[in-house]
Amino acid sequence: MLNILRKLRRTEMKSGQYIKYAIGEIFLVMVGILLALGISNWNEERKAGIAEVEYMQSLIKDVRSDSIFYQSRKLGLSGSNKDYDGLLKMAQNQEHSLTTNSLRSIFQFYAHQSKVVTNHPMVFETISDSEVTRSLRAYFGTYEYVSIAMTIYNDALKAHFFPFSVKHSHKINNNEDLIPNLVKLIKTTELHGITNLLRDYSLNALEQVDSMIVVNQSLIVALDQKLKD
Repeated sequence: MLNILRKLRRTEMKSGQYIKYAIGEIFLVMVGILLALGISNWNEERKAGIAEVEYMQSLIKDVRSDSIFYQSRKLGLSGSNKDYDGLLKMAQNQEHSLTTNSLRSIFQFYAHQSKVVTNHPMVFETISDSEVTRSLRAYFGTYEYVSIAMTIYNDALKAHFFPFSVKHSHKINNNEDLIPNLVKLIKTTELHGITNLLRDYSLNALEQVDSMIVVNQSLIVALDQKLKD
């Protein structure tokens, strides 16, 4: 009887040891799985961080390209506004600084497409930094106003001035008599009205481009700061 009890006790002790061993094994396996998951997550975050930095490096190149582009839009629209004012002064026989060359370039279309907007449609899904994202939202929002203002100006030019220039092409295309001919034409209600309209639209476009230049610089600062971190 005593032998049987001793054997049962040894069996119970061995069973307890086996259970402890099994629990230890399970614990180690769980720790290993958690460590593996942690390393995997860290590696994925590291890769995502590297990809985001590379994306921002590409993005800032287009932002800087936009900076040069919109500065050129500002220069062109400023010149157009000055020349439209000159035409209106010409209509009132006031002193002006118009030349044949400036008159040749006054009525022109202006492209307005942003490289940032065109090349980075998924930017908000790619950039995680809140400050950069905030600057991007201002950028895209301001671009909408620029696009609308420039489209209105270009459409008005196409709808109003081009038909007028075709009708009076024999006068407008004569370089030698261009200014004297325009002095006569600008005094007509038709060209005077077209010039006033285009001046107002180009002034609005210029104001929107000025705003675009401001948000462009803000985005450059935000991206530079993030890339330095």
